[in-house]
Amino acid sequence: MIFPSCIGFDIETAGDKQEYALQPVRKTTNQAWVTAASFARGEKVAGQLYPSKALIEGMLKKAIEADAYILGWNVAFDASWCIATGCEDLVMQVKWLDAMLLWRHAQVEPEGDTIPKSKRRSYALANAMKTYYPEHAGFKDFDDFQADDDESMQGLLTRNKGDALFVIRLAEKFWGELNDRQQLAALVEARCIPLVAWSKVHGLKASRPAAESLKRSLTEEADKLYAELLASSPEIEGVNLGSPKQLQKLLFKDWQLPVLGTSKKTGQPSTDKFALFDLALMDPRANTLKKIREAKNNKVKYAEATIKALDYNGDGCVRPSARIFGTYTSRMTYSSQDKTKEVVTKTTKAKGEHQVVRNVLVPTGIALHQWKRGRDYRRIIQAPEGFGMAELDFAGQEFRWMAVASEDETMLSLCAQGQDAHSFMGSQVANVEYMDLVNRFHAEDPQAVNDRKAGKFCNLSYQYRVSAKTATKKARVEYDLDVDVPFIKQTQLIYKQSYPGVQAYWRKQILDCKYQGFAETFAGRRVQLPGAWAGEDAWANESTAINYPIQGTGGDQKYLALAVARNHLNRFDGKFYYELHDGLFFIFPLGKMAEAVPFFTHLLSNLPYKKAWGVDLPIDFPVDAAVGPSWGDLKEV
Repeated sequence: MIFPSCIGFDIETAGDKQEYALQPVRKTTNQAWVTAASFARGEKVAGQLYPSKALIEGMLKKAIEADAYILGWNVAFDASWCIATGCEDLVMQVKWLDAMLLWRHAQVEPEGDTIPKSKRRSYALANAMKTYYPEHAGFKDFDDFQADDDESMQGLLTRNKGDALFVIRLAEKFWGELNDRQQLAALVEARCIPLVAWSKVHGLKASRPAAESLKRSLTEEADKLYAELLASSPEIEGVNLGSPKQLQKLLFKDWQLPVLGTSKKTGQPSTDKFALFDLALMDPRANTLKKIREAKNNKVKYAEATIKALDYNGDGCVRPSARIFGTYTSRMTYSSQDKTKEVVTKTTKAKGEHQVVRNVLVPTGIALHQWKRGRDYRRIIQAPEGFGMAELDFAGQEFRWMAVASEDETMLSLCAQGQDAHSFMGSQVANVEYMDLVNRFHAEDPQAVNDRKAGKFCNLSYQYRVSAKTATKKARVEYDLDVDVPFIKQTQLIYKQSYPGVQAYWRKQILDCKYQGFAETFAGRRVQLPGAWAGEDAWANESTAINYPIQGTGGDQKYLALAVARNHLNRFDGKFYYELHDGLFFIFPLGKMAEAVPFFTHLLSNLPYKKAWGVDLPIDFPVDAAVGPSWGDLKEV
């Protein structure tokens, strides 16, 4: 496809506090404002300081009339400020495109949790300018966004115009590096930009009473457990259980427990959640200690963090910030806090007293992507007054994509209506009849519930060729399964025997990706695999070759769902709220929930995969729906 018609767009912002410049909701309370806005077509660029709402409206209308994309860098930010300015209806009509995301589409490489954020590749516009147009990058040197004198404002406008102009050149360059399928995947993904922008402005309603209740219950739980442990182990008095050094002394010197591993950072005996989980299986004191730490950590991370965000935002909402294409596998991620910069005075021997700039975290949001499953935790997130919440969840998403990719006959048959893949695998592990386990599970038989959970763990973990050691940790910590390495190895063998097509898929993917130098989703999105295919790097590249088509396609599926949903949300006055794991969360007015939920359930269960991706799928991808006043009170429809 040729590069689409685009209007380059960039805005600059400021506020009563420096951090407010990154918070578009502050525009609605007159605590922040747009300081500059620029628009570019081809090589022509125009900009204005302190632009009026009418100017922004005119630009949006012009793009709609010309059927042109509005193109920016991290453009969801710009779109959110347009919404905060009062142009929501126009923002939702406009076609948006993000040059930064096009760069990721063209060149993204695997970056997992093992790579520190500080060492991950930067996709900042300043970095792109230095890489591709170093001779023109000087305008990015201006960074005093809070200044308001005439000279500084002209420097700001120059930077603003440069952003709007060069974003077109960069986007056209990256577009040329993509094939037709990659381009289409990027356009589908871009359809969610205004939906994400709306959520950034309005946030998620959070219940302070629910957060405070959770805080009280977790405090009581931690205090009760501590009293029990203190009675049996008085040596813990005065020990800071949050200090790794003091915890090491308690566990390995005072209690003489075995060292099960060492920290990669310090080389000292590990006290992380995995080590503590294993020790808890050996010693009741360590088990109580683990529960105390969990209660305290959960209180801080979920209850207190919510209260802090509510206090900071002041409008009853929390604002976890969505990042489109946040992981290399394409998934959307959420940051719990905004960053701002602060000038502080320090004194050192070398420089004496001097000023330095440091990053400061601002508690605008919550750790949404890590939120716990418990009802008391999820009741904190609510629908706004007059609205209900609806979760539309792709049932067995990754299992189904592995079934399609591997063409395994048993897997495909388990995707038929009425089948239960996790009960099937649970029956294989427990060596019982499949339908017997299904019936006992629905009757809430405790053993059947545990057997099915083991089957779910096997289905969702082993398809990615995980090692026995890693799988054991995951089973214990994430699924609360009391298993050991021999059990894991035995069930891995059962899994391979049950789904022989999966191993064939592994082999084929490794060979294909080694030859091509990239892995690809069903939608055509790619990740580059430039590393060595031998030695220490081999396992990582092979794992990406196996995992990426499944996990990446799951992300593409949700972008396609949002692209389709965007066309119909206005009909029901609905809004995209947030996304997590396999689910998309929407809010609808209470009076329209009964009509909207079945409509969107059917719509998203029948996505246009052939039209969007050019693929015929052998199975359906049904969506399950649940509705309620809060996340914790959702009930299946």
